[in-house]
Amino acid sequence: MAPRDPDRRQRIADAAVTVIERDGVLALSHRSVATEAGVPLGSTTYYFEDLDALLVAALERISDHELRVLDEWAATWDLTTQLEDALVSLVLGYTNTQRERSILEYEVHMLAYRRASLRPFGDRWETAFAELLRPVLAPEEVPIVIASFDATMLHGLGLAKPLNDEWARNYLRRILRAPQP
Repeated sequence: MAPRDPDRRQRIADAAVTVIERDGVLALSHRSVATEAGVPLGSTTYYFEDLDALLVAALERISDHELRVLDEWAATWDLTTQLEDALVSLVLGYTNTQRERSILEYEVHMLAYRRASLRPFGDRWETAFAELLRPVLAPEEVPIVIASFDATMLHGLGLAKPLNDEWARNYLRRILRAPQP
């Protein structure tokens, strides 16, 4: 006999992402997720034994989304000739257009770095970004550009006004053109 609600587990995981996005990681509970998913509380504990299991499911979805955004970005640009424009576009997209989602992603990344069971999800985006940058940057430049990109992101997400193109471009231009030791 087929289950009556074959998508319930996925709906619960999606609801966990919604709760974290709307209210933050600290608001995540089986009860808040059950309410968001419109399922009985027992369903959340049936599919996700504890909060870490629920967090893993949410992080997997968040990480998958991040990788799709990164893939779409990479497919849009020729990084060998348009790296500066591409990085500016990505950082402005994350900090301005996808601001709430980016705050969510940083919040869960920080949590992932604190818990060994979640760490692989925290590393996925950086690993994928590095793979995209390696063909167009010297090996020693890749971690510098990633760290600078993260700094730009955090700066932009902390501003009351949207990050502007000129500031982002000037900052990233300095990083990309800075002499290497």
